[in-house]
Amino acid sequence: MGNMMGTIITFQPERPVFLREQANNMYDVTSYYLAKILTETPVLLVTPMIFSAIVYFKIGLMITASQFFYFYLILELISQCAASFGYFMSSIFNKEETVTQLAPIVVMPLILFGGQFANPQNIPDWISWF
Repeated sequence: MGNMMGTIITFQPERPVFLREQANNMYDVTSYYLAKILTETPVLLVTPMIFSAIVYFKIGLMITASQFFYFYLILELISQCAASFGYFMSSIFNKEETVTQLAPIVVMPLILFGGQFANPQNIPDWISWF
């Protein structure tokens, strides 16, 4: 949720400038998006590393380098997915207020029914498809 909320209001302040520059054929959407992703990738790499270095050893997991980096890889992929979902939500809505209000409403069912808070066996059949 933290990585998603960090990227959720990315495009709204830049939208008028981007539309003007795209209308002048300065660059296309692909180059803008790749530049945006590349500039924010270092933050998305460092944040899970700090979290991993603190949490991994505190909860008593196996202390081997391969297990630690596997744990870090999983956290890194999760943070990239969350940031991508934030970019997606930011690109859909024009106003910052709308996206900040609707994003938690969209994400909470995914978190609740994703298996972290409830086992798939305990979810009723009529909603298990979700």
